[in-house]
Amino acid sequence: MKYMLTAGLCAALFLLAGCTGGPRTSITPTGELEARILRNYDKMETERYQPQNVFLDSSTDQGWPGDTEGRTILALVRDAQSSGRAPKFLDEMIRLIPERLNAKGYIGPIYEGKKNEQQLSGHGWFLRGLCEYYKWKKDPAVLDLIKGITYQLFMVNPEDYAAYPIDPKDRTQDVGEAIGSNDKTIGNWILSTDVGCIFIATDGLIEANELLHDPAIDKVINDVIGKFLVFDPVGIRAQAHATLTGCRALLRYCFAKDNPAYLHRVEEIWTLYKQYCMTENYENYNWFCRYNSHSEPCAIVDSYMVAYQLWQLTGNAAYLDDAELIYYNGICHTQHDHGGFGLDNNPGRALRTAELTVNRDEVYWCCTMRGAEGFWSVLNSSYDIRDGRIYVPFYYGSTLTFGEDAYLTQEASYPFGDEVVFTLHAAKPQALALRIPAWAELQEISLNGEKADYKVENGFAMPDKALQPEGRLTLKFGLTVRTEPAINSQNTRAGQFRVCYGPFVLGLDPAAAMPAEDNAGSDMESEATDALTTTDRFTVKPGPVVEVEGKNIVLRPLYHLMDPAVKTGPDYRRQILF
Repeated sequence: MKYMLTAGLCAALFLLAGCTGGPRTSITPTGELEARILRNYDKMETERYQPQNVFLDSSTDQGWPGDTEGRTILALVRDAQSSGRAPKFLDEMIRLIPERLNAKGYIGPIYEGKKNEQQLSGHGWFLRGLCEYYKWKKDPAVLDLIKGITYQLFMVNPEDYAAYPIDPKDRTQDVGEAIGSNDKTIGNWILSTDVGCIFIATDGLIEANELLHDPAIDKVINDVIGKFLVFDPVGIRAQAHATLTGCRALLRYCFAKDNPAYLHRVEEIWTLYKQYCMTENYENYNWFCRYNSHSEPCAIVDSYMVAYQLWQLTGNAAYLDDAELIYYNGICHTQHDHGGFGLDNNPGRALRTAELTVNRDEVYWCCTMRGAEGFWSVLNSSYDIRDGRIYVPFYYGSTLTFGEDAYLTQEASYPFGDEVVFTLHAAKPQALALRIPAWAELQEISLNGEKADYKVENGFAMPDKALQPEGRLTLKFGLTVRTEPAINSQNTRAGQFRVCYGPFVLGLDPAAAMPAEDNAGSDMESEATDALTTTDRFTVKPGPVVEVEGKNIVLRPLYHLMDPAVKTGPDYRRQILF
């Protein structure tokens, strides 16, 4: 595997830095993505996330000092950047930080001679939030805060990082709840039930050193990366969020150090993640191979970001298919009507169910904040400028501004309909490259109403002619219903399958769609769950609503736009395994 061309690497760096192609490039969302961003932003400015409440102490931080503060700052920065709306409380929050720090310049207890994995992980988010705020506002006082946390917390006894325990026999398995907790002490390490959360800390440390440029910090980073390159996430039952954040950290370092080994390792772990940790609707089990566990939107967001960045570095369009499936079925399903994010129960043998249900309406302490960077990532992955073309990996309503009075608008009925329309407002023509999803047939590209010729390279259609100023380009896709095998063979029965339409996983509401006498529940061993077969014929109606011909069964996407009916309780359940 080779890296993409230098232009692609630059585009990836722009994504990580918070822009998408240069100092005058920006993306403005419209439609459903804008609605999601704004609802999340409104949630992030409610009382819980205001300055008087966001700074926690040992009685309220649940063992994660710095975590809530860091995630909140990062979320407000990302929501502000995505929406263009100034945050109400963020500057005051930044102003209050110095008086909330301990004598060493960070949050929480001072452990003499010990390292608390959860404290470091929480401060990984604290560093990330402060770094993104600094890059946005250029406040020198914030850079001083970054230096203090880095040197007074992370760089004390740096030799400890090479001794971080990664042997599965040293770690407690199958423990931990929705909030991780301190588990055991090995050597100088106070370890967490969120196994591997040191890798979350590494992501923040790598971003901090992009500002500090200290070889001593590089040494620590390389010690932790050395552990990540050889640890076994399946054998150790690593937490999904920690592992995927470690992948993002490795990709961040890959961009900085141009080391192909890092890319190969992320691809290896991505393969393991899909095999042992991805659910039937592209969410996640909270730990590798722990199939009775809930999903976690923090990890779902991470998985989207990893998949997109892998495409940027490899050019393999299959990673874009992964990302789109994660967005519509995972991220969109777990954002609830209040704008925050909740947890789902995962169908499969471990829970003896073929149905997806809601485990918790909101995870206010981490996932609601993490969703903000998720939407920022979705928005900023909508376009990628390289090789003299504007690449369009995904189709969302938006406007790309890429110069003085130069912008491209996108109106998309896809994937609910079959069209995407681009209009160019610029002085010069622009060449486009338009992704063809694996589940879609590209029926036609037209320029100003006339059919256009194109070639296909690496999953993208490239029209022979550039889009002219004030011109319109229209894509028309064909989408069909298909059956797909179950993702996880360990947690499903042989022969089970899913029904999909475009990027949507379809679900059946058993109570509404099946006669009461035939609805025997969702026990994995019950034949009542097998009302569908792979040979059934389907009729698609607007919505999309999918009817099964000759059967009293109606399927609808798990996707929803913050539907208040999607919540914890017996009234919401969707069968997705058949």
